[in-house]
Amino acid sequence: MGQRREDRAEHHRDQGHRRPGRPGFRRRRAAHRGRNRGRAGSRPAGRGPDPVPHHRVLPPRRRQGRSGLADLAHARQRPGPADAQARYGMSRVLHRVSVEGPTGRLSVLRTADDRPGVPLVLLHPINSAAVVWEDVAARLDRPVVAPDLRGHGNSGRTGPFTVEDGYVPDVLAVLDALGLDEAHLAGGSLGGTIGVALAALHPRRVRSVATFGSTLGTGVPAEAIAAMVRELEAAGTAGYFAGQVPEIVGREHRDSARVREVMAEAVGTRPTSVVAEILCGAFGADIRHLAGKVATAGIPVLAVAGTEDPTCPPAMSRELAEATGGAAKELDGTGHLPMLEETGQVADLLRDHLARAEGNS
Repeated sequence: MGQRREDRAEHHRDQGHRRPGRPGFRRRRAAHRGRNRGRAGSRPAGRGPDPVPHHRVLPPRRRQGRSGLADLAHARQRPGPADAQARYGMSRVLHRVSVEGPTGRLSVLRTADDRPGVPLVLLHPINSAAVVWEDVAARLDRPVVAPDLRGHGNSGRTGPFTVEDGYVPDVLAVLDALGLDEAHLAGGSLGGTIGVALAALHPRRVRSVATFGSTLGTGVPAEAIAAMVRELEAAGTAGYFAGQVPEIVGREHRDSARVREVMAEAVGTRPTSVVAEILCGAFGADIRHLAGKVATAGIPVLAVAGTEDPTCPPAMSRELAEATGGAAKELDGTGHLPMLEETGQVADLLRDHLARAEGNS
C-alpha cells in the first residue's frame, strides 16, 4: 500500500541527523536556513532531495487535491515498476506472456518459477487489469496465472464484452494454451462472476472459486448504465476512473498511493468506446441461471465482500454464496478493491480456501 505516515515522519527526522566528526553542524545549518527563509523558492545548500514522497509532487487533482489517474499513469517512470515493488516490500514474481484468444491476443501474467500445486487463476475486475493481483501473487506459494481479459490491459480490444460469450472463452483459451487441465479461480468484481460462470459451464476444469466483491447480477437499470456512459464520454477514460476509484474503496484506503498507482497502470488510456461497451456488458450481466450448477457440481465457493463496498455490497456476496452452496465472509472497512486495499488478508483467505478445497477433493 502507500508509504506509511510514520515512515515519512522518520524520513523527515533523518534529514537533520548530526554527521560524525562535524560538531555543531546542526546549529550552523539552522543559521543557514534562517538566512534563506525569506527567499522565495530557494533551498539551503546541501539539504539533498525534497523528502516529500514522489506521489505528492505530481500535478495535483483539482478535485479534493488528489493526483488523477492520468497524471499517475504518465509518471509511472518516477519511480519505475521495479522501484515500486522494492518500496512496498514485494518481489516481482509474475512475468508476461501472450496467448491466442478467441478474438485476438490475450496478455497473461504468470509465475515463471517451478512452484508445486494446482495453479490459481486470478481474474481482475472490469476496467482494470491483471496487475491489480501482483501483490497478492507475491504472497502465495503456488503457480499463479493472471490474464488481461479482452478489452483490458495489453490484450486485444475486440468484443463481445460479455461473461458467457466473451470472458469465459478467454479464460478457457488461457488454460488450454498453458496446458492447464484444471485450476482454482479467484476474481474481483466481475472477475468473480466470470469464475462462477466458468465453474458452472465447465466444472471439470475448476477446483474451487473465490470471489471478492462479486455478484450474480447488479440489477442496475439501463438508464443508469446510459448515464455512466455519458459521464465516461465527457470525462475520458482516465478522468472518469480518477473520480471513481476514491469512491469505491474503503475510507481508510482513499489516500493510498499504492491503490492510485496500480489503478493508474491498470485503467490505462483505452478508447471510451471500448470502455463503454465493457460497462454495458458488465452491469447488464446476470448469471443467476448458472449458479445452481456450481452447487450441484460440489465446487467449493468462497464469497468475500468488503463492508464498505458501494458497488457490490455484502448482500450480493451472501446471495452468491447461498446460490452456489458456498460460504460468505466480510472484510471490515474494505471497499471494492480488496486485492489492493487488504492484500495480506486476501492472500491469507485464498491460501486457506485453496487448502480446504484440496483437502476435500
